[in-house]
Amino acid sequence: VFLGDLVHAVADEPVLRAELSALVARLSPGSELRVVLGNHDLRLPRRLVEWGIALPAEPLLDCGRFRLVHGHEPLPEELLAPPDRVVLLGHEHPG
Repeated sequence: VFLGDLVHAVADEPVLRAELSALVARLSPGSELRVVLGNHDLRLPRRLVEWGIALPAEPLLDCGRFRLVHGHEPLPEELLAPPDRVVLLGHEHPG
């Protein structure tokens, strides 16, 4: 699972396309790669379709007892994880 911002700043789209295609092709049978969309990934779902890359991209992902989000903005109350779940964030700016 990528927790967002596959595309950051000005991405070299041909390079991103080639790298994602190669990564998806190398996955073992039965493996699944997912993208939790980040604030820099606004055009990514459309690009994946245009490039023919089967890579699910969604704003959040529930996986077992974990709720995975990018975390670039506060989650609305209805999207907060229930008390028995752990929220994992990908948007971290050290400093």
